[in-house]
Parts: sequence; C-alpha cells; structure tokens
Amino acid sequence: MPKIKVPANAVPRVDPATVAAALGAEPTPTPGSPEAVQAGCLCAVMDNCRGRGWMGVPGTWWITGTCPLHGADAQTTGKWSCNTR
Repeated sequence: MPKIKVPANAVPRVDPATVAAALGAEPTPTPGSPEAVQAGCLCAVMDNCRGRGWMGVPGTWWITGTCPLHGADAQTTGKWSCNTR
C-alpha cells in the first residue's frame, strides 16, 4: 500500500459535533444553518448551503469573524472548533 504524503502545513479537520458528543455537550449548529441563525449566527447562509457546508462540502464553511456562535471569540473560548487559515 503506497504511503500518502501529507503537507507539513496540513491542518487536521475537527468535527464540532464529534467533539461536543465526546464532552457530553450539545453541538453548536453549523454556520448558516436555520438553527444557528435562530441562535444569532451571522455567518453566510447561502454560501454555507444552509449549514451543509461551503458549496455543499461538509466540514468547510465561510465564517464571519464577529459571529457570536462561530467567530474568533467563540473559537478562542472553545465554544466552536473549525479550521482557519
């Protein structure tokens, strides 16, 4: 079996729902989903395909930095975990 070469700057994906389940907490709704918008999410709804992911790609979202659920403050306090570049 061939070995897969992983770039040194690769960022592992962390699924927020998996982390929340492991901690016994309710998962934060995904960015742009109806549940997240109802809770105050400011992330793009259409770009995130209503929470399914950017262009329908699971685990990839457009995040608004000032979003109270997914933005920079939520990421530093551990309320939301996602990949940022």
